[in-house]
This record gives sequence, structure tokens and C-alpha cells, in this order.
Amino acid sequence: MTATVGTEVTVAQCAASAERVLDEVERVIVGKREALRPVPLGILGSGHLLLEDLSGLG
Repeated sequence: MTATVGTEVTVAQCAASAERVLDEVERVIVGKREALRPVPLGILGSGHLLLEDLSGLG
């Protein structure tokens, strides 16, 4: 999904895009979907995101 000036994006379209992002990230980080929920926000906010888990699983 690419938004340009003058193009409205619905909440449903944003949610669908976020789910696609989560699907792709989950291909690498398997079984941690709930921990990955903040990933789209980190991407959209151009910020940093710290994912924490048990030691040795990184």
C-alpha cells in the first residue's frame, strides 16, 4: 500500500497492512506474534523497538 498526497487510507486498509507486516516478520521470528504487535507502530513512527524474550533466544 502506497499513500500519496490526496489519497485517503481507511482504518481497515491500515489494519490489513499491519497484518501483512506482522506476517512477514513472523516468518523470521516464529511463534511470538503477540510480542511482535508493536512492530508496525515502530516502523510507522520511524523509531526504535526493543523486543525482549528469554536469554539465548536471539
